[in-house]
Amino acid sequence: MNTGRRFCRGVLLLALACVWSAQADDRFEYHAYIRSGVLEGSTGGKGVPFQAPGAPAKYRLGNEAETYGEAILVKNFNMDEPKGPSAKVETLLAYKTLNDNQWSSQTDEFTVREAYAEFGNFDFSKNVTFWAGSRFYRRQDIHINDFYWLDTSGYGGGMQNLPLGSDKLKLHLAYLRGSPDNAVDLDNVGLITKQMIDARLEGDMGKAGTLEFVALPSYVRGGDYETTLKNGDEEQTTTTKVDSETGIGLCLIHTKNHSIGFNKAGVQWGNSVAKDFGSSLWATPDPVVGSSSRLRLLDYGVIQPNDSWSMMYVGIWDRYDNGQHTDAITDWYSAGLRPLYSFTKNFALAVEAGVDYTCQEGAATDGGDLKGAVGKLTICPEIRLSNDFWARPVLRAFVTVAKWSSDFEGSVGGTPYADDTRGLNYGVQMEAWF
Repeated sequence: MNTGRRFCRGVLLLALACVWSAQADDRFEYHAYIRSGVLEGSTGGKGVPFQAPGAPAKYRLGNEAETYGEAILVKNFNMDEPKGPSAKVETLLAYKTLNDNQWSSQTDEFTVREAYAEFGNFDFSKNVTFWAGSRFYRRQDIHINDFYWLDTSGYGGGMQNLPLGSDKLKLHLAYLRGSPDNAVDLDNVGLITKQMIDARLEGDMGKAGTLEFVALPSYVRGGDYETTLKNGDEEQTTTTKVDSETGIGLCLIHTKNHSIGFNKAGVQWGNSVAKDFGSSLWATPDPVVGSSSRLRLLDYGVIQPNDSWSMMYVGIWDRYDNGQHTDAITDWYSAGLRPLYSFTKNFALAVEAGVDYTCQEGAATDGGDLKGAVGKLTICPEIRLSNDFWARPVLRAFVTVAKWSSDFEGSVGGTPYADDTRGLNYGVQMEAWF
């Protein structure tokens, strides 16, 4: 707890110093994302978010039980000089805590998510940039279910916006790497890590939108590591072999802006250590990781035909094969929308409805397939500064109801709804970004 308090004080002092600096230097920027509130369950205890087993995301409105924030500090250099290069240094401090009790050392998490420098405005090209460090790198996400379907963020360096022949075709190239949370040291190798090249070709097709092709060749160097288990006075040492693996992730992304919003569609396929379309491993590779693969189709967008109505929609199909000979496939189907009706510029009603269906082969307690659906509906009046769908900050009050298949009894809603197939949460929340 003392460490968390010292970190908080350090962040506060840093923020105050940066604000003071900003008053004297307009080339300093401060940005942030923050959400916090209360998620209460109808059982009288703390609410638990509703999420389908095997689904990597959930519909988030009225379904989040933590405080999360990002403090982004940016310093620009040489921005006013007619000749380049110019540069910026960016640091992003992220924090998360469950909405249980302030100063709770068991749930507070703090980390540095970004720390990088970027150079641009070169004489040979005003648009090309070079960077190195740790950063969020060209991420793709769906806001209403907080699903980052392409996220190669991590440590590395690269180049962006290199024109190929004309400004309508650009190359973005980066080298990135990362280790899993449960990383082990391999004999004669060191800490197990994943290395990736992120290569993207982005083409401007005029009125037809933009088309982006992404290739993610990835590599993990294998080796051996030992684990020791004690059984009374005896120790048993086991040697585990991790194979070297290569994989590739491929993505095709079409984005079309139109007069009332935008639409984005994507096709993704990846295998082996590249199947997650990210720069970091999430676990030490198992013996069959080389045979694993993922195929994903998705489409989403926002429409706002007038000042009163706006809406975000999404549809996803994801199939993951873990590489086993049997019980290998997990399917995830997801469809949802969040319409927003603005009674005035400052008062609106948001409704979010979403359904996630999953089927996990061999995951049921009897050895059969674990399959079913979770449906969730949230009614949410909002106070806001604008009627634009993306306008923040907002204040919300909400009621969320959910229903799930009988096969998911005990797997959705946590302890409060362990014996149920339906649940209700309510509460208040603020969300802001700037």
